[in-house]
Amino acid sequence: MQHVDLAILGAGPVGQTLALLLARTTHARIALIDKHGPERARSDPRAIALSHGSLQLLARVLDVDALPRAPILEVHVTQSQYLGRALLRARDEGVEMLGAVVRYADLMKALNAALVRLGDASNIVWRQPTEVVSLKETSDGVAWQDAFGEADAALAARVEGGLFDEANLGRVQPETRTDRDLRRDYAQTAVVCEVECTTPISGAAFERFGRYGPLALLPVPEPRRYSLVWCSSADEAS
Repeated sequence: MQHVDLAILGAGPVGQTLALLLARTTHARIALIDKHGPERARSDPRAIALSHGSLQLLARVLDVDALPRAPILEVHVTQSQYLGRALLRARDEGVEMLGAVVRYADLMKALNAALVRLGDASNIVWRQPTEVVSLKETSDGVAWQDAFGEADAALAARVEGGLFDEANLGRVQPETRTDRDLRRDYAQTAVVCEVECTTPISGAAFERFGRYGPLALLPVPEPRRYSLVWCSSADEAS
């Protein structure tokens, strides 16, 4: 039985940022758990739009200016079958930018490097790749079991934590999750890719809401290119 003060389930951008902030401000022993190893993120094609507040938070744990990024200076918001638009501009809010778009792989690489620089002094226990297969509250915290790798035989470890951050509790199977958790099918499928525009608008992002959700165009660091996120029904997506 291994004891920690905090267990973070999900070592994505949110989980790793939380671990870095806590490692810098507390002496807590932290378990960082993820189903996949860090190499998976290096081939992830997604882009992430970070708000102004998120960039300020990240600046506390890494050099955000060194991240390849495309600033968002204005956001055009429209809705299908309705006239008009909402236009949000950085200069109207008195900020340099509303946010910025970074590639998922670049952000994860920077967070991984920041954790490595902390070294053993960070008091972070890495548990990946491993999948949590059971989770329950105890009188003094939360206990869970995880299975290492892809093996589905005997559980390799049982860990007890004082506090469990449910950043990615969706990975725990429904029959092992607590009764206060909920799974919901939004009947949406997202098509994600990159497109190139002949006449791009520098610093502009677009979001249009339709029947099945948003259609978003986000600028990426390369000129004339946008990251496209198109939510639709499963039939339309295929």
